[in-house]
Amino acid sequence: MGFRTSELPQSIQDGIRITRELGLKYLWTDAQCILQDSDDDKGHEVSQMAKIYKNAYVTICGARAEKAEEGFLQDGRDEETKLSKDLFAIPYRIPNKNATELKEASSMEADGFGKVWLREEAKYDVHREPSSRRAWTLQERLLAPRFLHYGTRLIWQCSTMQRCDGGILSRRNDLLGPAPTLINRSFSRQSSNVTLSSLVKLFQAWYETVNDYSKREMTLSADKLPAIAGIAGEVSRISGVPYMAGLWKNNLLHDCMWTSTNKERFNRPKTWRAPSWSWASVDSPVSFSKVTVDAMEEAEVLDCEVEPRYSDAPFGEVKSGRLRICGPLRTIPREKIVELLQNQGMAPAPPQSNDAAEWNAMLMAYFRTLPQTRGNDDKKTDDANLPEDVHCMVTHSRGWKMKNFGERRVEEMCYFGLLLEKKENGYYERLGSFDNENREWLKDSTYMWDRETVTIV
Repeated sequence: MGFRTSELPQSIQDGIRITRELGLKYLWTDAQCILQDSDDDKGHEVSQMAKIYKNAYVTICGARAEKAEEGFLQDGRDEETKLSKDLFAIPYRIPNKNATELKEASSMEADGFGKVWLREEAKYDVHREPSSRRAWTLQERLLAPRFLHYGTRLIWQCSTMQRCDGGILSRRNDLLGPAPTLINRSFSRQSSNVTLSSLVKLFQAWYETVNDYSKREMTLSADKLPAIAGIAGEVSRISGVPYMAGLWKNNLLHDCMWTSTNKERFNRPKTWRAPSWSWASVDSPVSFSKVTVDAMEEAEVLDCEVEPRYSDAPFGEVKSGRLRICGPLRTIPREKIVELLQNQGMAPAPPQSNDAAEWNAMLMAYFRTLPQTRGNDDKKTDDANLPEDVHCMVTHSRGWKMKNFGERRVEEMCYFGLLLEKKENGYYERLGSFDNENREWLKDSTYMWDRETVTIV
């Protein structure tokens, strides 16, 4: 039983054409090779994503296509000149063939006139391509050892070179960027060859990759974890660290302190897809950059359990997840939490260097990009859906000794923590987090507050 390729979406037809031109026999596409109406088949195939893309001869990306029906091999040349439309012509005078010197060439009658075609060499930004807005395409790119990028430029990438139809792009202009490039190169290594230094860099690259991934779009909300499962599986293979619904078991206290750039509690999907302590539970960009390396741990993760939806897809969808953590805990009135949340969006935290001049530069850069001052209506929404009493757990502390041109100016203790809501079943849910706070009610919290054990779901 077969089918006509003309019946397929144009992007698939274009992929078939390229495959044949390359002399290859087989083409794998998720739209045709995964039963889209079967959760079981989808769960199984998602677990194979890393193998599929890592072992493919080449991955073809129709980067310029907004949707599958558009295709990506359209002839973008000018109909008259048959040259690229982004070229422009500059006329030039053809020197007389008898001229032997520049002076003669300029004074003698020309042999004719021609054109020189030029292109403005603007910096190419891959993030402007439609494919860079889609969540699934990120792991497809990072897992692929060889990559053909059909965007506004045709670009070839592999582990040793990058070439473009408009010229050569050096590694300094790598389309992936430093963090994804590090991940891509790491996938070719065996776990036994990994050093401590490379592991630190690998996990830092993971956090930056999640930040990029969380900004991307997806059609199905349930795909939040599956669409990055291939990358997670490879990081786990290389590091040997178990993966817990988007977090890493050897760094759970740090990882559960992710921050959301939007109001976290307003950006959770209607249908549950991840525990509240996981970044995968929200539909907004997330960051892991708030807890600095000089912060001291004040809480302890005792246990973490995650149940995958499919037994053969441990990095994909999950059915449940529990995080048991012990640390300083206290119930804080809602109005104080509202003030804290409003302050969290005010300015960046002091730099690790504790240098006043550096922090001042950061503040000035931040205020230049601020939107208009929030009105009263925005302030009212800060306490929407917040319980009367919010449970605050301090997770980290940091000694802040601000210096101004080498002289100590300010000395404070700052705190990081989780904001939790206690549910009727005795479990807790994450409402948000805070960092670098030195409010009066937080002072001495690390040894004055009772240490309690809570289970966050």
